[in-house]
Amino acid sequence: MNKPIIYDIDDLLFHLPQNHPERKNYRYTESLLPIIESIVEADCVTVTTQNLKNQVQLFNKNTFVLPNYFDDYLWKLKKPTFEERTKRPIIIGYMGTETHEEDIQYITPVLKELLDRYLHEIEIHFWGVKPSDDLMEFVNIKWHSSLTYNYVEFANYFQNQSVDIFIAPLVDNLFNRSKSPLKYFEYSSLGTPSVYSNLDPFENIIINKYNGLLASNHHEWFQQLSLLIENDELRYTISSNAQESIIEKWLLSKNIGKWKSLYEKIYNTEELFSKNNVAFSNLVKSINDQYSTLIQNFKDENNIKDQIIQAKDQTIQSELFELNEIKKSKLWKIVLILRELRIKLLPINSRREKLAKYFFYFLLGQRIKITNRRKKAILTDLLEVKRNINCHSVKQHKEHIDIIVCVHNALDDIKVCLESIKKYTSEPYSLIIVDDGSEKPTQAFLENSKYDFPDYKLIRNDVAKGYTFAANMGMKVSKAEYLILLNSDTIVGPDWIDRLYRAITLETKIGIVGTLSNTASWQSIPELENNGDWAKNLLPPSISVEKMSQLVSNYSGCTYPEVPLLNGFCLMIKKELINEIGYLDEENFGQGYGEEDDFNIRAGNAGWKKVIADDVYVFHSQSKSYSHEARYKLSAQNSEKLAKKHGVINIANFVKQMNPNRIMEGIRHRSRILLEREEIISQGNKHFNGRKILFVLPVIDAGGGANIIIDESRAMRKMGVDVQIFNFKKFKPGFSQSYPNLDVPVIYENEENLGLLGKEFDAVIASANYSVKWLQPLQNNFNKPILGYYIQDYEPMMYPNGSLESEKAKESYTMIDNIKCFTKTNWNQETLLNGIGIKPNVVGISVNIDLYRPLKSIEYGLKPTTIVAMIRPSSPYRNPDFTLSVLKKISNKYGKNVDIWLFGTHDIKPYFPADLLDFQWKQLGKLTQNQVAAVVSQADIFTDFSTYQAMGLTSLESLACGSSVIVPQKGGSKEFVKHKYNGMIVDTTNFQDCYESLEELINNDQLRIELQLNGSKDVVQYFPERAAFNILKSLFWK
Repeated sequence: MNKPIIYDIDDLLFHLPQNHPERKNYRYTESLLPIIESIVEADCVTVTTQNLKNQVQLFNKNTFVLPNYFDDYLWKLKKPTFEERTKRPIIIGYMGTETHEEDIQYITPVLKELLDRYLHEIEIHFWGVKPSDDLMEFVNIKWHSSLTYNYVEFANYFQNQSVDIFIAPLVDNLFNRSKSPLKYFEYSSLGTPSVYSNLDPFENIIINKYNGLLASNHHEWFQQLSLLIENDELRYTISSNAQESIIEKWLLSKNIGKWKSLYEKIYNTEELFSKNNVAFSNLVKSINDQYSTLIQNFKDENNIKDQIIQAKDQTIQSELFELNEIKKSKLWKIVLILRELRIKLLPINSRREKLAKYFFYFLLGQRIKITNRRKKAILTDLLEVKRNINCHSVKQHKEHIDIIVCVHNALDDIKVCLESIKKYTSEPYSLIIVDDGSEKPTQAFLENSKYDFPDYKLIRNDVAKGYTFAANMGMKVSKAEYLILLNSDTIVGPDWIDRLYRAITLETKIGIVGTLSNTASWQSIPELENNGDWAKNLLPPSISVEKMSQLVSNYSGCTYPEVPLLNGFCLMIKKELINEIGYLDEENFGQGYGEEDDFNIRAGNAGWKKVIADDVYVFHSQSKSYSHEARYKLSAQNSEKLAKKHGVINIANFVKQMNPNRIMEGIRHRSRILLEREEIISQGNKHFNGRKILFVLPVIDAGGGANIIIDESRAMRKMGVDVQIFNFKKFKPGFSQSYPNLDVPVIYENEENLGLLGKEFDAVIASANYSVKWLQPLQNNFNKPILGYYIQDYEPMMYPNGSLESEKAKESYTMIDNIKCFTKTNWNQETLLNGIGIKPNVVGISVNIDLYRPLKSIEYGLKPTTIVAMIRPSSPYRNPDFTLSVLKKISNKYGKNVDIWLFGTHDIKPYFPADLLDFQWKQLGKLTQNQVAAVVSQADIFTDFSTYQAMGLTSLESLACGSSVIVPQKGGSKEFVKHKYNGMIVDTTNFQDCYESLEELINNDQLRIELQLNGSKDVVQYFPERAAFNILKSLFWK
């Protein structure tokens, strides 16, 4: 139809100030992009001021100014009257909506100053916006609330008001400068003089002290208003001039033709129809479409939440009805009779009642035991059952083992190697030395070494044949069922052979075992590479190979990662495997380099497993038989042969499995902090050895808070501190089942005996709000122990706001004078400081990185993506309904491309509506610590959509196990998570933010892998020894 589209706008809504009420309440937020799209798409735009035009024409060059005029059809000019000052107070007025709060705040100091000077001479009236409370305290401040938001009704009402002076203050900002001078028209219609802010809406229409007064600052405002208050004639003159200027220039009836002229011009000017920048227009339209979709999603999610709430309300109503029916029933009357009978048979606080309670808690403990057995059976299909190994001690092997060492010169290396074998190898074993053409000094040493070993065989090639030939010679001579190929440039440590033997005998199909080392390609610790080459990882002068070996064994998780390739510097091999696949390939790899890779691949093809004994460290000096250049050349040549023999793609896949390898990443990261952990333990022994601490931990079941205290208690015990736990006798059956192998002593006693027991300790520490009062008897004792409170959470937030439980939690923080409070995170410290007024010491985040570590070599980036979440209905702050809603939407979209595992409660079905659980998920129940570690070790993503987390222990545990994590913005989790570096931080009040962040991790494999790798690296710094040491400092250092 070729009709022009004109868009009219009279406010700069896309530049609302940050403090503007309509920006804070998002009134126009949803409309902003549609407004901009309309501006861009329109043939032209009309605005009311030049400043507005300057902003709008950035989006549409065809922008025209049509000023606002005085609507003399609606408003009538009330003729000014001259009135000398009488005893009647001067009325100063302001008219405006609640959107002008900031403008009123700006002028308030001036109004207070006026009230101080003219207290009995003025009244100040506000129509619409309510003045601040401190202004309302003055008796001569009057407020008239808005009677209507209909402009016609308002105009009729307002014209009947009587005011002597009006004010029009505006804060100086772009939004206000783009306004039109409507207040000048409205105020002047009442025949009233006014003072205006000296800004664009008024400065071009008002001549100062002629038709109005202008003010630029507080001083000018005070001066101008004082002038009007005191000068009756000036008030009359200004109001008269204002109306004359309106009649002369600003009547709508005289200017209505300007609209007609402009619209005719627009209609008749074809070039105005040429569109603005099409690309920009399409961009704005695209953004608006996306934004509209986002808004619709918000609405959809809110509908889902409403449905959940409605369903819960219905459930509550239904349960209330059922409760009433129960109370009316005969059965309930019988229950009441039984209750009375119970009181008679088991009087409260009687010995009979106590015996009954003990029996009840015993049954509860047995229930936990049975549940754990059933749970283990349920999890068998899903989880790999951890091998039952005491990693920190090892039995001496009984079977004969042959150790084969091939030597070609490098006399100094072989001397050290044989010395370490002699010192640290338990019998029975034989040492088979293959001298591959060594020169006379080395030859003589090897011949004389037979006197140092009980079973020593020496084989010699007068002319060197190469490593592969020499190794095969040794293996062919070997008669043992287990043999070790050991490079001559290695140094072994304590228990090395027994630990290798334990690893290879764990499963019948484990055929080859390697070890960790300083330089052994993929098995190197702590670093893998350095400047594009394998790292050498030389030991510090203060650390011997023996010490490093012991540290690796002590802190190992005995995870024994299964890998496709093993470095040949130290290999234990089953003779059965050699009988099946043959010896090393002399034809292709006779000189060495590549022979072990070929051997490993052939073993794998035959169904044999190859693992790394991550509790064994063998130092490797790296061969001096070849120069660096010769090694590099030989390695390159043999790599081509290996690829030709086994396929480039297969080799590439094996390398991909080796690096990055989830378990090996965890092992390397932990090896970097071995010395730091040992130093902190040493300092703890130096300063706190012999101290006695009692943690009050009255719990029946395992939980995050108890786990932290137990982990840090173990760390303190390493420092020579006698740490014990106090728990109730009645909780013993359940607690002992929850922690069956607990190595921290537990005192099971009644609450009333804590005061007597506590005297024997240097410090007694409460661990929850309800346990603080039990420490009160100790505060009045002479030589009383130090009293402490381990505040792991801001517990008032765990209960409904204002509830009795919440108030009791608050009281616990100040219940005992001078109690030494300490907490985990800066967030918790700040929350306690702001909410209670106490500032506990921050002892630091901690997680048991020895238990929680990668346990399975899952290749990064594989599908389906495994998502794990904790659902605990008993903890509302964990946001269980919200979490399930997010996961349901994810499951519905991604189907078989995601696996969703839920844990935290034995059975979640009774707690949630059936439709909320109508998606594909696996329920793992309530898990032990070991089971949690096994689960999150297989997770790609752990999601925590809690409303807040004081620390976020399960997220830390997941990071430690190699999973990526999503944590809540509110709380302490962001102290260890850096957004999109080692995890994702989300606003858990925003469904879309949580959903899109989880979706991004599912879709973006590269990002997810980066988060997993960085998280696994960063989390090890939070080992328990550091927090334990800080607790001891908080208690005992002044």
